[in-house]
Amino acid sequence: MADNVHDVTLEILKGIQASVADVRTTIDELRADMVGHFEKVEGGLRKERRSNAGTLFMMRATAGRARIAGPETQRASGRVARAA
Repeated sequence: MADNVHDVTLEILKGIQASVADVRTTIDELRADMVGHFEKVEGGLRKERRSNAGTLFMMRATAGRARIAGPETQRASGRVARAA
Protein backbone atom coordinates (compact mmCIF):
# COMPACT_ATOMS: atom_id res chain seq x y z
CA MET A 1 0.00 0.00 0.00
CA ALA A 2 2.84 2.40 0.78
CA ASP A 3 4.31 1.87 -2.69
CA ASN A 4 0.94 2.68 -4.29
CA VAL A 5 0.68 5.97 -2.34
CA HIS A 6 4.25 6.85 -3.32
CA ASP A 7 3.48 6.20 -7.01
CA VAL A 8 0.30 8.29 -6.87
CA THR A 9 2.16 11.15 -5.18
CA LEU A 10 4.80 11.11 -7.92
CA GLU A 11 2.10 11.16 -10.61
CA ILE A 12 0.36 14.11 -8.95
CA LEU A 13 3.66 16.01 -8.72
CA LYS A 14 4.41 15.27 -12.39
CA GLY A 15 0.96 16.57 -13.33
CA ILE A 16 1.53 19.74 -11.33
CA GLN A 17 4.92 20.22 -12.95
CA ALA A 18 3.37 19.82 -16.42
CA SER A 19 0.64 22.34 -15.54
CA VAL A 20 3.23 24.86 -14.37
CA ALA A 21 5.16 24.39 -17.61
CA ASP A 22 1.97 24.99 -19.61
CA VAL A 23 1.25 28.17 -17.65
CA ARG A 24 4.80 29.43 -18.27
CA THR A 25 4.44 28.75 -22.00
CA THR A 26 1.11 30.58 -22.09
CA ILE A 27 2.56 33.54 -20.19
CA ASP A 28 5.50 33.73 -22.61
CA GLU A 29 3.10 33.73 -25.58
CA LEU A 30 0.98 36.47 -24.01
CA ARG A 31 4.07 38.52 -23.23
CA ALA A 32 5.20 38.29 -26.86
CA ASP A 33 1.73 39.40 -28.02
CA MET A 34 1.74 42.33 -25.60
CA VAL A 35 5.19 43.48 -26.71
CA GLY A 36 3.93 43.62 -30.29
CA HIS A 37 0.84 45.50 -29.20
CA PHE A 38 2.86 48.01 -27.17
CA GLU A 39 5.18 48.61 -30.12
CA LYS A 40 2.17 49.46 -32.28
CA VAL A 41 0.80 51.83 -29.64
CA GLU A 42 4.21 53.49 -29.18
CA GLY A 43 4.52 53.92 -32.94
CA GLY A 44 1.14 55.61 -33.07
CA LEU A 45 2.07 57.88 -30.18
CA ARG A 46 5.33 58.88 -31.87
CA LYS A 47 3.44 59.66 -35.06
CA GLU A 48 0.88 61.78 -33.20
CA ARG A 49 3.62 63.57 -31.25
CA ARG A 50 5.42 64.49 -34.49
CA SER A 51 2.15 65.62 -36.04
CA ASN A 52 1.29 67.75 -33.02
CA ALA A 53 4.77 69.27 -32.97
CA GLY A 54 4.44 70.17 -36.64
CA THR A 55 1.03 71.70 -36.06
CA LEU A 56 2.35 73.74 -33.13
CA PHE A 57 5.29 74.91 -35.27
CA MET A 58 2.96 75.98 -38.06
CA MET A 59 0.67 77.78 -35.61
CA ARG A 60 3.60 79.67 -34.10
CA ALA A 61 4.99 80.50 -37.52
CA THR A 62 1.61 81.75 -38.70
CA ALA A 63 1.08 83.83 -35.56
CA GLY A 64 4.60 85.25 -35.88
CA ARG A 65 4.03 86.22 -39.49
CA ALA A 66 0.69 87.83 -38.60
CA ARG A 67 2.35 89.97 -35.91
CA ILE A 68 5.19 91.00 -38.22
CA ALA A 69 2.99 91.56 -41.26
CA GLY A 70 0.37 93.48 -39.29
CA PRO A 71 2.30 96.73 -38.58
CA GLU A 72 4.03 96.68 -41.96
CA THR A 73 0.70 96.43 -43.69
CA GLN A 74 -0.68 99.22 -41.55
CA ARG A 75 2.34 101.47 -42.28
CA ALA A 76 2.01 100.88 -46.00
CA SER A 77 -1.62 101.97 -45.88
CA GLY A 78 -0.79 105.02 -43.75
CA ARG A 79 -2.86 103.95 -40.72
CA VAL A 80 0.12 103.95 -38.32
CA ALA A 81 1.66 107.30 -37.47
CA ARG A 82 5.38 107.32 -38.07
CA ALA A 83 7.58 108.61 -35.30
CA ALA A 84 9.50 111.73 -36.27
